[in-house]
Amino acid sequence: MFSRVNRRKYFAATMLIAGLLPLGAMAKPHYISKIHIDGVFSIIETYASHAAKPACVSAQNKNKWVLNTSTAQGQSMYLALLSAAIHKLPVTAETTQNCREYPALESLKAVTLEH
Repeated sequence: MFSRVNRRKYFAATMLIAGLLPLGAMAKPHYISKIHIDGVFSIIETYASHAAKPACVSAQNKNKWVLNTSTAQGQSMYLALLSAAIHKLPVTAETTQNCREYPALESLKAVTLEH
């Protein structure tokens, strides 16, 4: 389908179009352990807990984020996170610091994959 170089260009273009680059202050990288789909929401689970979670995040969800895949930005982030999970790449996330989209889970605002 795409050569390796074209995939990188496509991925970079997708992230720029989605408004995800450049990112502001972010936390340490995490590795994805599980992705659960619930309707238009993807629940991203990592191996370690995330620091500085808002009060609305329940204790059992300290290592989870939620992503709304009904938007173009959400779909782009989902593809990036799926790639990170498959290739075991560390992910750094910027969050909304609220649980407005899904109860007891913090929403993702932007993601960066590292290699």
